Amino acid sequence: MRKTYTQKETIYEIIGNKSKIKILDALLSGPLSVNKIVNATNMEQTNVSHTLKYLRTVNVVNRRVIGRNHEYFVSEEIRPFLKKIFSDIKKNEDLLKKAGLIAAMVILTLKFVPNGDITNLITTSYQFIVQNNTTMSISSILAL
Repeated sequence: MRKTYTQKETIYEIIGNKSKIKILDALLSGPLSVNKIVNATNMEQTNVSHTLKYLRTVNVVNRRVIGRNHEYFVSEEIRPFLKKIFSDIKKNEDLLKKAGLIAAMVILTLKFVPNGDITNLITTSYQFIVQNNTTMSISSILAL
């Protein structure tokens, strides 16, 4: 059974999903066909189609039929909101990377130091992450 989301929960669910973000980012530039979205996002056509279907269901994306072609575009009601969110994300990209770095440090600290010298481990964790690039995923850190 599919969960019924409130409007706020739907927005958070959309923003928290990489596929939906990629598609919406592409659509903010203007109406696009499925093939153009596939090319812009480097996603599989089936994933794009399924995601578009969901985005249409929650009234975030609309579809315009032109002959045999379908063009998708962001709903006018949500467009300003999404532009603001995406703009804020792009402006604060460095801050978000630092937040990810801090989260990775906390995970490493919790994983390796049950009762030890936390200050030393945080410093070591920070150096490890910086040396191995700040784009490490949480799952790759947990796999250490």
